Amino acid sequence: MKNHKLVRQIDAVLASHGTWHREMVIEIKRAPKTLTREQLTGHGKRCYFRHWLEGDTIDAATRKSEPYSVVSWLHNECHKLMDEIVTLVHDGRKDDAIALLDGHCEGMHGTLERALIAWRAQVTARKTVPFYA
Repeated sequence: MKNHKLVRQIDAVLASHGTWHREMVIEIKRAPKTLTREQLTGHGKRCYFRHWLEGDTIDAATRKSEPYSVVSWLHNECHKLMDEIVTLVHDGRKDDAIALLDGHCEGMHGTLERALIAWRAQVTARKTVPFYA
């Protein structure tokens, strides 16, 4: 994969995931008890990040890289955490959901952003260096 193309994709994912995260925070804080994951995520259609990770724009060699593995794992963990938050809202534990959202979820989101930024820096440097999230 051409480095400049991957850098542009990472930039787009960084922007879209930040927007998605802010939208989720707003929606969860306003959510009724009947909130479902499908309502919140639009059956996965709202996550550009997932479409990028699982789509056909990333070549096989990039998918085998450490940065891809780390970012993909962190992204999946973010969604698992969001599922837990939605469950708390659904169970009538909105205060607990908001505490988790403002605490651990915010931290996980920041870790994912840092991993993307590190990946971008590695691609821009055009060299392989140890990658840690």
